[in-house]
Amino acid sequence: MAKMTEEARATVILNGQQANATLKEIEASARGLNAELKGLKTNTQEFADKSKKFQELNTKLTDIRSQTRITQGGPSHI
Repeated sequence: MAKMTEEARATVILNGQQANATLKEIEASARGLNAELKGLKTNTQEFADKSKKFQELNTKLTDIRSQTRITQGGPSHI
């Protein structure tokens, strides 16, 4: 009798973003936003919105990096 295997994939979207973004994807998003911010005037709503998103991504990156250090047993002062 032949074995049947099935594979299913699902992408979870939270707040309009993929839930399981990789570290490289988050870093790339942060770099892209930073580049966009450099071209915007600081007193605009667009700048404020993108700046807030940039801060959120940086916070997320900081959290991921600290969790990675804890998991790997590396120094926390890096």
